[in-house]
Amino acid sequence: MSADDEPSQTPSPNAAAQTWFPSLSKAAALIASIIATGQAATTWISGHWEKEVEIEKTQREFQREDKKTDSALAESYLTHLVDSHVSESDKLLLVSALSQLDGHPLQHFAKSWLQQYEANKKQQIDAFENKIEAKDRKAELEAEIKEYRIKLEMSWPNAGETKDIQDKIAADVTELRTLSGASALAVKGVGAETGIATKAPPMRNDLERLSAKLLEPILTGKEFANAQKNVPLLKSAMSEFGLTDRKWISLVIAIVKVQSIDFAPSSEFLSGSQWEGRADLGNVNPGDGARFKGRGFLQLTGRAAYASMSQRLGHDFVNAPDDLNDPNFAARALCAWLADRKEKIGPALESGDMVRVLTLINGGPNGLNLYGDAYRKVLALFDSA
Repeated sequence: MSADDEPSQTPSPNAAAQTWFPSLSKAAALIASIIATGQAATTWISGHWEKEVEIEKTQREFQREDKKTDSALAESYLTHLVDSHVSESDKLLLVSALSQLDGHPLQHFAKSWLQQYEANKKQQIDAFENKIEAKDRKAELEAEIKEYRIKLEMSWPNAGETKDIQDKIAADVTELRTLSGASALAVKGVGAETGIATKAPPMRNDLERLSAKLLEPILTGKEFANAQKNVPLLKSAMSEFGLTDRKWISLVIAIVKVQSIDFAPSSEFLSGSQWEGRADLGNVNPGDGARFKGRGFLQLTGRAAYASMSQRLGHDFVNAPDDLNDPNFAARALCAWLADRKEKIGPALESGDMVRVLTLINGGPNGLNLYGDAYRKVLALFDSA
């Protein structure tokens, strides 16, 4: 038999199957292993992120509880600070401690209060020293009134203490007026007693003394430039509405200095959208918020206020709201508004209760330090002129 006649070497089907089955088994095992590994990895990854989420949730809960605790403590501290039964020394100790706590919600308040307290305390000491050095009862009363007024601003919201200080101020003012009247009578009677004709020099009233030049020491350069144009208009308006006493004059000037830009009437910075839909302000029509936002020296706000002032001054501010930024109208609107509330504001102004004055004007003692400082400075200019 030749080589060509040798039997064929091609494997039979059964032999091929025997060759592939082990390979398939291995592949299947490998795939199963991969799938199992993948499932395990997925489970691990899922578990890992669930754990991270739980950790983050826990941290947030801690932060939320910390904020709740801080808020509760802040509320507790504020309650303690306004408690009339807590002594001033204890309150001062608490505020001093709060000012040292970095990140505490009341730290900024505490620091600001301490700065104002120290400034007021110095003024109170100066006033007390002036009272000690006073050579007569009038000078002593004037120094004492100043001391009481500073103490009134330093006092905490304690109705009993505030009333006591106000009563002392009122008593001193009454005595001072009596002494001033007696002094005037004594001077008037000199001529009759000595035979020498005596004529008191003509006295200028407070409104006549008001001028931009008088106010210059407390104004910036831009403020003084505008004051030269606007003080005559303010004087005219104060005369028109009967605000001629130095305290009312000082209040008007303080409001203008604090609420205006460089002693000139202006519109509020915000768009006025925050007043939109405020029915209590009369803003019942779409766009009323922006249309009737704060303007002028008074920062008159709301359709109802614009309508009321239109009737008061005989000018249609509802259809021409920007006219309230005209210096003449701005001055008249401010003085008319104050004059209409003179009976309520007057007693508080007379007693030096700036907290009450600002509450009647702004609805609360916002900006007490700014208004109080400006008011005292203008009043001092009259006293020293």
